[in-house]
Amino acid sequence: METVYFTTRSFIRHEDNVINFEEYKEKLAAQQALLAEPEEAEAPAPQEPAAGAGRRHTLAWLRDSLDVAASAAMLLVAVITAVMIL
Repeated sequence: METVYFTTRSFIRHEDNVINFEEYKEKLAAQQALLAEPEEAEAPAPQEPAAGAGRRHTLAWLRDSLDVAASAAMLLVAVITAVMIL
């Protein structure tokens, strides 16, 4: 095995690529202080229910029911397989 070294004319210069962690900590503390201050904003106006909200609820119920049925079917198949093996 032989090590081969190459040289290039265009070296990358690492300038302005230094991270100042003290400055980062100060910015982070300032952001957290802004988030911690309670904002005095008006309460949002009540929104009307979206059209089709009932349909989404029905579809969610159907999806959950099908999920339970599929889980029960898989459990039944596993039990039948175990009984046949034993």
